[in-house]
Amino acid sequence: QILELLDLDKKTKRIQEKGLFVISIKRKQQFQKWLTKTATEEEKDLAFIAFHALHKFIMMRRKEQQDATIRRMSRVPLVGKVIACEKHPEAEKLYVETVDCGEPDGPRCICSGLVPYMSAADIEGKLVVVVANLKPRKMAGLVSAGMLLCANNGGDGEAGTRNVELLVVPDDAVPGERLTWGGASNDPPHGGNKIAKKRIWEEVQPDLGVNGSCEAGWKGIALTSSAGPVKCASIVDGGVS
Repeated sequence: QILELLDLDKKTKRIQEKGLFVISIKRKQQFQKWLTKTATEEEKDLAFIAFHALHKFIMMRRKEQQDATIRRMSRVPLVGKVIACEKHPEAEKLYVETVDCGEPDGPRCICSGLVPYMSAADIEGKLVVVVANLKPRKMAGLVSAGMLLCANNGGDGEAGTRNVELLVVPDDAVPGERLTWGGASNDPPHGGNKIAKKRIWEEVQPDLGVNGSCEAGWKGIALTSSAGPVKCASIVDGGVS
C-alpha cells in the first residue's frame, strides 16, 4: 500500500540508476493523509521501517555516485610550473603562459583571461593547477592547450567587484604530478575528446570552491598534492573556475 500510494513501483528503475527519490506533491499529500487518518499503528510502524530502509539506500547510492565523480575528477588536474607569462599580442585581456607540466613533449602554451585581475609577475614562476586534458582550442589565433584554475569572490567583472587569484600548489610539489581529491586514488587520465563528450568539467565545476581557509575543494573534499593542499592567497568561501 505504501508503494502504491507513493507510486514507487514506476520509479524503481530511476531510483536504481540515479539514487534519486522523487515523489509528486499530489502523491505526498495522499500518503500523508493516509498515514495520519487511515493507517493503523502497525501500518505506521511498517511505513517508518520502509522509509528508514529507503533513506539508507538513497544515502548509499549518493555516496557511490560521489565516489564515481571523484574518480572521474582525478583524471583531470595536475601540477604545472609557469616558466613565462606575457600578454597576448592580439587580445588585450589574455596572457600567454608557457607551462611546464613535466611532459616529454615539453612545456604547454596556455592562454588565460587574467590580465584584468593580476600582473604577469603574479603568475610567472608559480606552481599552478592545470586542467591539462581539455581539447586544445584557438584563442585569438593561438592554440591553448589547457586551463589554469583560479579562485574568485563571485563579483561582477564588468562592475569591477570581481577578485581572482591563482590556485597554487606548495613549493615541494613536482610539475606533472597528478592532484587528488581527499587522497582518493588516481585513475589514468581521459583524453580531451572523452572529457568533452562526458562533460566532466561542466558537471563538477559548479561545486568547486575555496573554503574559509582558502583551500580548494569539491563539495568540501580537499584538492591536494603530495606536498599539501591547494590554496589561493586570500579569497575565502569563493568559487573556482
